[in-house]
Amino acid sequence: MLTNTIASLITKEGGFINHPDDRGGPTNYGITQATLQWWLKRPVTLADIKSITPELATEIYTTLYVKNPGFDTLDVPDFLRDQLIDFGVNSGPRLVVMKLQTILGVPADGDIGPDTKAALAIHDHRQLNNQLAIARLQMVGRIINRDKSQAVFAAGWINRACSFFQP
Repeated sequence: MLTNTIASLITKEGGFINHPDDRGGPTNYGITQATLQWWLKRPVTLADIKSITPELATEIYTTLYVKNPGFDTLDVPDFLRDQLIDFGVNSGPRLVVMKLQTILGVPADGDIGPDTKAALAIHDHRQLNNQLAIARLQMVGRIINRDKSQAVFAAGWINRACSFFQP
């Protein structure tokens, strides 16, 4: 199922984009210059960003946004795992884990450990998923409130967060 999750992310993120108001700078398939530099362990150019393939993006997403935060080790429904991964791509996986932990009522240390997993096991996954989507929407409001130039991205961020709501 993770293959579908990553493929969906790549589709949502699209190809090469260099929007002047994007604080992440130029991206390709959602991979920023900073992420690519970290991945390749060297400075990268605009040409390097443009040359990112879907296969490389898949490798980066799987490692940095699925395995490293431990989202692949959680015993949760796909819809919740998909949102954790997607939210992590947009906001950083450590922040997402901390948001999850806050909602679960466990110490928000950004690492998925036994306390987080135990709390996950007793929480309603649909309710938790929807609380995460609300947290995303609240974060969008705070971002735009701090920096009005980011309002250009509001509709996309809101639609993306809302796409994860579960009835």
